[in-house]
Amino acid sequence: DSVVFVEPFDFRQPSDEVKREVEKVVKEVIKLLKESTVKSVKQLNNKYIHPKYGFYWLYRMGACDSIEHHKKFDPKNIIKRRRGYAPLDYLYRIEKTFKFSSIEWKETSYDCGREKWSKDGVLVYDNGYDVASTLCDFDTNVYSKKEKAKMKFLTKDTLVVSMTYEDITFELKKIDGHWYIVVINGVETDCSA
Repeated sequence: DSVVFVEPFDFRQPSDEVKREVEKVVKEVIKLLKESTVKSVKQLNNKYIHPKYGFYWLYRMGACDSIEHHKKFDPKNIIKRRRGYAPLDYLYRIEKTFKFSSIEWKETSYDCGREKWSKDGVLVYDNGYDVASTLCDFDTNVYSKKEKAKMKFLTKDTLVVSMTYEDITFELKKIDGHWYIVVINGVETDCSA
């Protein structure tokens, strides 16, 4: 017998069936975001935002990450949010000229020092953002035990989708046999704090 050591952040490849499902979802989400019409936003909400759980929107205002829970994706509301230096139009700014060809199943991360992603493209990986563990000390009393449990449930076993050319990152989770956006991560490339 031998012992095999596995790096704690090694990407675990999903099954071919999961890959096909996720690729279909990502292609449709990108298409809906590129259209950026009232109809496409309604479709995005109806199909990819869970009606009960909604999603968590992460952005940074200062040293701590700010967390907001939303029941639906509302671009006008999200665009009003601000991050450290720029108006926040995150996840609703996909260029009409953006060409989507394929998904790569590789992990990436953003290096603030070089202002660059470690890998480019539309990448999917399984190292999601643990929203509950990022709460600042003064936030821990704001959220009930039930809300913290919901955060942990929604952010466990997610697949991260990073569109590096657009600086867009969101997470998908399969709930009741359907894939939903559960986290929209506006802090991955925010180097303001």
